[in-house]
Amino acid sequence: MTDAVSEARSVILEWHVRPSLLTYLQRMPDFAVTTEGGAEFTGEAVRLPAMRTADGRLEASGAIELSGHGGALTLPLRGVVVTEDALWIDEPTGAGGRHRLVNVRPRAEGGYDTTLAAESDILFLYNYLPDTSFGPLLVVDA
Repeated sequence: MTDAVSEARSVILEWHVRPSLLTYLQRMPDFAVTTEGGAEFTGEAVRLPAMRTADGRLEASGAIELSGHGGALTLPLRGVVVTEDALWIDEPTGAGGRHRLVNVRPRAEGGYDTTLAAESDILFLYNYLPDTSFGPLLVVDA
């Protein structure tokens, strides 16, 4: 990451996930939001408490899951870690390991632009092609 600091500090990851996806999910009769550890859903963004580590990574301490279609369409934000080029989550299948959800690119005005990672199109039932914009990820001081 380009703005690494020498010590860990608290931040909030505020991801304005692709608006069309959020709108679609919220219209579902079985739309559900599950949160842990101070995470929240504003209707327009997910917010996760996190730490900026000494090596520049952002590691979320909270978790949030948005789901619909009886769980067939799920945005599982657990174990979120942002590195210099990706936002990673815990493997959604439960098999262990990490899963690259989106690619990240620093924005001139701060935060990151996100694009869907190739391995994540299945999570969205193949409705979005890899490299589709998935909304800005902001890093807000806590």
